[in-house]
Amino acid sequence: MVTVQWLLLLLGLEFPAVLALVDCINRDDDHFAGGAGDRRSWIRWLVVAMITVPVLFGYGIVLGYYFTVVKVNSPGRRSPSEAEIARWRNERQNR
Repeated sequence: MVTVQWLLLLLGLEFPAVLALVDCINRDDDHFAGGAGDRRSWIRWLVVAMITVPVLFGYGIVLGYYFTVVKVNSPGRRSPSEAEIARWRNERQNR
C-alpha cells in the first residue's frame, strides 16, 4: 500500500516537470530557436521528463529546457524585437 509520505514525495518530484511542461505549452513559437517544430519537440521531451523524473533522469531534461528556452528568453537576457520597440515608442508618445 502506498503511504501518504511516498505519494507526497512523488508529487514533489513531479512538480518541476509539470510546471516546465505547462510553461512550454503556454510559450509562443518565437521563444524557441527552431520555431513551432522546436516547441513541439520540447513538449514531447517534457512528457518524457514527467515519466522519468521518479528515477531522476527527467531532471536533466527539465534543466536542458530551462537553459535553452527559459533563461535565453528571460526579459534581462532577450533583446527586444523591432515590433516591441515600436510599440514602446508609440506608448511613450501617447502619454
